[in-house]
Amino acid sequence: MIRHRLKRLYLEAFRSLLQTISKEGFDIVIIARKGAAGMSYAEAVKELQKLLARGKLIK
Repeated sequence: MIRHRLKRLYLEAFRSLLQTISKEGFDIVIIARKGAAGMSYAEAVKELQKLLARGKLIK
């Protein structure tokens, strides 16, 4: 149940950031840790932005 919620949460967060991604041809693997179970949508977007910036994938 929690796994499916996190999957939907991160998928929607990724879709909202799709327009800001400047590179093509990459794969993203997200491994949710135990603390992610109570994560909100805003927190997921923020964390995903940080990860994409760290990987130099965002404009």
